[in-house]
Amino acid sequence: MQIVSPQFLAFVSFVLIFYALLTRRAQNLWLLAASYVFYASWGWQFAVTLAGLTLFNYLIGQRLVTAKNTQLFLWIGIGFNASALILLKVLVGPYGDSLAQRLGLSTVSMALLLPVGFSFYLLQAISYLVDLSRAPRLAATSLTDFALYLAYFPKLLSGPLERPTAFFAQLAQERRVDNATFGRAIGLILIGLLRKIAIADQLRAFQPTELFLQPAEFVFSEKLIGLLVFAFILYNDFAGYSAIARGVSLLFGIQLTVNFKQPFFANSFSDFWNRWHISLSAWLRDYIFFPARRSLVKAKLPSGLTILIPPLVTMLISGLWHGSYLSMLFWGGLHGFYLVFQEFVLNRVFPKGKENRLTQLFSTGLVFGLVSLAWVPFGASSFGSALVYFSGFLPPYRFSPLPEFFLFDVGFPVFLALLLDGLEARAQTVDFFCAWRPTPQAGALALALLLLILFAVSGSDLSGFVYQGF
Repeated sequence: MQIVSPQFLAFVSFVLIFYALLTRRAQNLWLLAASYVFYASWGWQFAVTLAGLTLFNYLIGQRLVTAKNTQLFLWIGIGFNASALILLKVLVGPYGDSLAQRLGLSTVSMALLLPVGFSFYLLQAISYLVDLSRAPRLAATSLTDFALYLAYFPKLLSGPLERPTAFFAQLAQERRVDNATFGRAIGLILIGLLRKIAIADQLRAFQPTELFLQPAEFVFSEKLIGLLVFAFILYNDFAGYSAIARGVSLLFGIQLTVNFKQPFFANSFSDFWNRWHISLSAWLRDYIFFPARRSLVKAKLPSGLTILIPPLVTMLISGLWHGSYLSMLFWGGLHGFYLVFQEFVLNRVFPKGKENRLTQLFSTGLVFGLVSLAWVPFGASSFGSALVYFSGFLPPYRFSPLPEFFLFDVGFPVFLALLLDGLEARAQTVDFFCAWRPTPQAGALALALLLLILFAVSGSDLSGFVYQGF
């Protein structure tokens, strides 16, 4: 059941009707049942895997707070979840098919091992176990609420990654959706649909499918424009999903984490990761980066190593989480190098607190340019293809004429994306429309619906979301 589909609209409407009639505890059970129905629509095997992992992590969590050796059960849980995640990444990696054949895995077995959204809810399971070791009161959480924490359908496929304490607190409260909350939810859904249909899918239709597969066939200008287009596709596709997920969740009175805050306006690489896929960045920061740095400081290693190693390790793990391909590891390593370069070079050339308008613009342009270059290995089919793509940025430079209707096909979606980001930045919230008066809100609603109708009937490919396969 695709998120952008009439079936999903009907499903959410059906769930909402009965949800409004139930008590809080019954609402949690109803949402859990609905989440499993939604997941089973992608494959019944997926629901079996999720149920098994839910029961395992819940039981490990209970033992973690009652056993004498709590660290043993914590590492058993982390080790199992991390091993399952690594197995997933290996099976979907370059050697996955040959490994599956050697292990004699059937189609059903592969479906059990490779469920959609696996990468997201495994990280949330690890969050639960680690937070439980620090705050044993979380052990009072019921199996129903913990199962809903992992399975909640608005965030199940692609996040945002939620922290257990904040999510359980909302499940424990009475939830009422007033007119303001309902309007906010509809606004977020419309913004998400605009980012998906009018921006990401429109740009995807313009971009050649062979650009990253066979980069040698394209000249410098095509690679440069294609890379910038890809950056806007990836951002608006995932930000669109996150906005839709947050909007749908608000219809049930549950607030999800903001996942994007104008990342292309970042003026440093650390600032970029505070704006891009915020829930994953925060997870990596709290569960990988900080523990790694504390361990190195405790080991009394030279200060340079305590600055150098944690970001490199963290971003390499991020690359592995995205895929076990060499190109993904290179992407993660490149971002790790950016963070080290910022710490050792940029922060000394442009000391914090002394930036003026010009240096801020320069920093923003530099960050956007280098981050865009890092999308090459992310989008490439292999490490070799990424190197071929990079070679196209070396002289001699060749140019090709711009396609017909280029300004509309590319210019309008990019303008719309920057307009939405500008409105968010000006209001300092992604829910910028909440502060508008009723008349501008009604006008914006009508315009958004008109744009969605125009792009939907224009033959746009309503494809799945990029991060849906994780």
